[in-house]
Amino acid sequence: MRYKRQESLRFQFGNPLEAQFKITKINDKKIDSKPGKALIHDMSRGGLNISTNFNLYCEENKIEVEISFVLVSNKSFPGEIIWKKKKKDYFYGVKLLIDDAMSNELINELKIYSQNEKKQ
Repeated sequence: MRYKRQESLRFQFGNPLEAQFKITKINDKKIDSKPGKALIHDMSRGGLNISTNFNLYCEENKIEVEISFVLVSNKSFPGEIIWKKKKKDYFYGVKLLIDDAMSNELINELKIYSQNEKKQ
């Protein structure tokens, strides 16, 4: 599955947004990993693009994560790693595993965040 870059309202962060992630499943086996640091580069209702210094070996494994960050309030969303690119750090596409209500909540917070950023 490819990351849908053509989605409406893909918010590109001028300065990447700090986040934490935890691995929750590897190949459908529950895992309780320690949190790792990540940066969110862009986000839409369906997914986000993060970077981290961790190599998650998602080519060989189905990896699900929980991503936590602050836009307007503290948020935590489940997702699945769907692609990886190695640059200086590791970049990952994360498909969010959320329902319509959570998706709408995320979009509303992105809109408020964007308005607040324009004021600064």
